[in-house]
Amino acid sequence: PLPQEEVDRVVQDLKFTNSFPTEELTEPSEPRYQLLHTQDARTSRPQVKWLVDRIFKEKGICTIYAPKSQGKTFLAIDLAYKLALGQDWFGHKVLGARNVVYFAMEDWEGVNIRQQGYELHHQLKSLPNLYVVDDDEFQLDNLSMVRDFMESLKSVNIVNPVIIFDTWQDMTTYLKGNDNDDMSLAINMLKKIVKEFNALIIFLGHTGKDVSKGFRGASSIEGHLDTAIISSYGSWQLGKVKNGSMDLAYEFSYDTVDGLGADGDEDTLVINPLYKQCITYADAQKLMSKVKKNDGKSIDSFRQNSLFKSVLKSLSERRDLDRGMSNDGQEYIYYPII
Repeated sequence: PLPQEEVDRVVQDLKFTNSFPTEELTEPSEPRYQLLHTQDARTSRPQVKWLVDRIFKEKGICTIYAPKSQGKTFLAIDLAYKLALGQDWFGHKVLGARNVVYFAMEDWEGVNIRQQGYELHHQLKSLPNLYVVDDDEFQLDNLSMVRDFMESLKSVNIVNPVIIFDTWQDMTTYLKGNDNDDMSLAINMLKKIVKEFNALIIFLGHTGKDVSKGFRGASSIEGHLDTAIISSYGSWQLGKVKNGSMDLAYEFSYDTVDGLGADGDEDTLVINPLYKQCITYADAQKLMSKVKKNDGKSIDSFRQNSLFKSVLKSLSERRDLDRGMSNDGQEYIYYPII
C-alpha cells in the first residue's frame, strides 16, 4: 500500500483537478462586463432620481434615528403623509404621490392617535394610498414572515412603495445588534424587498447610550444606507446621503391636537416645519438683481419679503445658499423664515 503522505497528496490532487470544469469553456455571446468611456457612461447609465429632492432617492434603504422620545415618529408620520399626498417636505420637491406603508411594531396605539391627529389638524380624509400594518411579532430573520409581508404587498398591487418600519430594534429582536453578520442578514432581507418592489425603505431606530456614536448597532449598517437622518425633539439633520448634500438641517415646532381617541380625551402633537417652499436659483438671482437696480424705497418694500431677507442675510454673512439640482433639471434654493 501507498504511504499515508502519498495518499493525502493524491486526494488533494484529485480535489484540485475536479475543481475545474473538464469541458472546454464556451465563449459567451456578449461580454459580461462592458467597458465604457466616462462620457458614454454618463449618458447611458440611469441618473439619480430623487423622490424627495436631495434627501431620499426613489428606492433604497434609509433610516431616521434618535434617542427615545425625541420626535422621530412625529417626523416619520409627517413624511409619510407628505409622500402619500405628493407634497413638498420641508420645502424639498417630492417627485409625486406614492403608496406608503407604515409598519407599526413598537407602539400601534400611539401611531394611530398621531395619525388621527395629523389628519384632523390638516383636514385630511382617508388616503387610499396610505396603508398601516399592526404586527409586533414581525422579524427580519424569519424568512416566512418576510415572504408573508411581501405577499401582502402583492395582494393589493402595490408598486414603487415607500415602506416605513417602526422600529429597527423591534424587527431584529433575536439578532445581535453589534454583530456584523446578523445585521447583514437583516439588511439583505430589506434589499430583497427593495428589489422585488422597487421600494424605498425607511426604518426608524434608536441611538445608543452615547448619542455622539450615532445609530445603535453594528458599524456595517451605515455602509448599506442611502440616507440617514438624525432627529431631535425640535430639529433634524442629515447624517448621511449618497449623492446629495450633507449640509441640510431643519427645525420644526409642534402644534397640539386634542379631542382624539374613542372618548375624545386624548391629544397628540403635529410637527410644524419652520421652512418655507423652495424657489429656483435663477428666480432668486432675478430677485436680487431687481433689488440692486431699484432705489432705497423699493428695497425697503422687498425687505418685507421673507425670501429676500433670507437671501440678503446669507449674502451679508458670506454664506453659500442651500442649493441643489432637482429632477426637473432646475437648481433650487431652500430658505428659512427669518
